[in-house]
Amino acid sequence: MNYIRNNLYKIKKRILSKTIILCYHRVCDFLSDPYDISINKENFIKQINWIKEKYNIIDLDELSLCFKNDRFPARKSIILTFDDGYYSTIDTIRLLEELEVPATFFICTPNFKSNYFYWDILNNILIENKVINDDQIKWIMQLGQIINLDFKPEKIIDNDKYQKGLLWKINDSDIPSKRCQILKKISEVLEFENPYLPSSLLKRIYDNNFNISTDKQIKPNLSMLKSNYCDIGGHTMNHFSLSSLDNKMINKEILYNKNELENQLDHRIKYFAYPFGSKRHYNQYSVKIVKENFKLAVSNFPGVIYKDSNPYELPRCLVRNWEINFFKNKINNFFANK
Repeated sequence: MNYIRNNLYKIKKRILSKTIILCYHRVCDFLSDPYDISINKENFIKQINWIKEKYNIIDLDELSLCFKNDRFPARKSIILTFDDGYYSTIDTIRLLEELEVPATFFICTPNFKSNYFYWDILNNILIENKVINDDQIKWIMQLGQIINLDFKPEKIIDNDKYQKGLLWKINDSDIPSKRCQILKKISEVLEFENPYLPSSLLKRIYDNNFNISTDKQIKPNLSMLKSNYCDIGGHTMNHFSLSSLDNKMINKEILYNKNELENQLDHRIKYFAYPFGSKRHYNQYSVKIVKENFKLAVSNFPGVIYKDSNPYELPRCLVRNWEINFFKNKINNFFANK
């Protein structure tokens, strides 16, 4: 009987209306993007216009009501979200207002010295410069020694390796230079590091100030984020992996961020996104704190939302800089995900 009931439920879920949440990061053109988190404006506008034509666009307020009332949209629906809070967020909000499309932006409020996340600092030094100076090489070598890297980056990189590096993504199997290899190795450590330890790589990175593209800066003027179409959500102070922190630091990262956003925006912050967002990046204690302080929370693993989904670990489908036909196929496949 249980076997029949389970299979009937699976069939029912296939024909029920479905909702997916899309996860973007920044809409901007950059020289390189090894972490694959940027999308150019032309592709983005095409994606949004197609979504408007094809699907029902809702926001997290409506999804929250769906869970509360146990009534979900009759049509397939899409929710737009953006993570981190780069300087370009302001332009993206204005663009969405022009397109009359709602979205939620999950904003960090970092307290480190640097104006940039580590991925943009490393990318700028190792990938986007053909020549790096002796002080930068020494600094990279010091970082490498902490994680037992015994090779140094190329001081001057030839044009072929440089061009390949600009196109390289961190998950590519082919690594075109030692610089790319170093970036990949350091990033793998940083993603799960406890930044509050004295030997922290992140502390060494964030204690330096680097001159990088303005659009890559974080923590935009929060007063400029107010919008009739776009909402703001919490994303911790510093975008550290919550699973790497003790309970005291988890509280600080989540609640200080929420309080700062609420104080500066003068309204309640109702929604939260886990930094990085896979189940390896947060734990049950962080879910507990989020549940006590927010109405919904989103993760970063693909999936479809049904009425029995966990509202504090909602899946999201990550969007890359895809041209429109590829994007259409990906969205259709996301909805087909059982």
